[in-house]
Amino acid sequence: MKKCICIIIILIMVCSLTACGNRMKEAFETSMEPLPEFSDRYLVSSNYGGGGWGDFYDCISGEVRLCKNGTIEFYMPEYDGRTMTGMVLVDTLPVDPEKYAKVEKSIDLEELYTLDPELDENVCDGYSRTLTVYGKDDHVLKVCGGYMPCNKRFNEMYQIVNECYPKEELSALYDAWIEALKKENNF
Repeated sequence: MKKCICIIIILIMVCSLTACGNRMKEAFETSMEPLPEFSDRYLVSSNYGGGGWGDFYDCISGEVRLCKNGTIEFYMPEYDGRTMTGMVLVDTLPVDPEKYAKVEKSIDLEELYTLDPELDENVCDGYSRTLTVYGKDDHVLKVCGGYMPCNKRFNEMYQIVNECYPKEELSALYDAWIEALKKENNF
């Protein structure tokens, strides 16, 4: 008899929790604004280079935009002295078609747009990771991530995106830009 009562109580609890969970999910879904339209040109972008320590030039980072046509656009900042005035397109490079297909298959823009990864700001010597999502008119909709993101799915997407970049070419472009900037500023 005690077993039957325990089983009935457990079933009632499970049913109650399931019902509450469904109501909470429905409330969340109905309160959300509709998703925006995403860019036809850009899949995502991420920062490139620039450490969190060192001199001014060591901390400069570029931006790599992964385009839906299977290329990347590499941008670096322009400066007036040490004041950034904007970003300039440095070069457009092809992406290996197999690597691009893997990224396209792995990135869910709707998921990335709604994702809010927890950040671990207690780490003193960490890194920043971000993926930027673009809207229909190619403007930034959301920068997802930040300092030491802890979300497994975000980190998977970030890793897959960065594995498709032609690293040697990007590194050469980045280094040349930094050297030219140093010469321009007599450093």
